[in-house]
Amino acid sequence: MGLNPNKRKRSKKKYYKKHSEEIKKYTENYRQKRLKEWKTYFETNYGSKTNCQICNKLIGFFTGDSTTSVAWDHKNGKSELIKGSPVGWLQHHYPTPENIAIWESCKFGILCHQCNRRLMTFNRIHWLKKAIKYAESQ
Repeated sequence: MGLNPNKRKRSKKKYYKKHSEEIKKYTENYRQKRLKEWKTYFETNYGSKTNCQICNKLIGFFTGDSTTSVAWDHKNGKSELIKGSPVGWLQHHYPTPENIAIWESCKFGILCHQCNRRLMTFNRIHWLKKAIKYAESQ
C-alpha cells in the first residue's frame, strides 16, 4: 500500500536534509549545462555581444554580471507562451527545434538590466504615454 501522506512528507524532508548539498550541486549543474547550450544558440544567431534595444549598450549572453548581461523583456505584457522567467525557462529546456520555435515565438526584447527595470510589463504603452506627458509638463 505505501506510506501515508504525512510519513511520505517526513521521509522526503529527511532525505532532502541528508542530501541537500548533492541535490543543489546536481540542480545547478543541469541548469548551467542547459544555459551553456542556449548561449551557443544565441551567440550563433546574434553574435557574442549584442546591443540593448533601448539604450544601445553592448551586452552579452549569460555573462554572470547583471551590468553586462542580457535581460529578456516580456514586451507583450506576458501574453507569450513563456509566462514566467525567460531564464528560468531556458534552464529547464534544451535548445531542441521545438523549444527554439517556442522561444522565437515569444519575441522577447533584448535589453540591458537597467532599461528592463525601468519599463513596466503590463499596460506599458499607457504608462509610457503618461510618463511622456508628465516629462513634457515641466
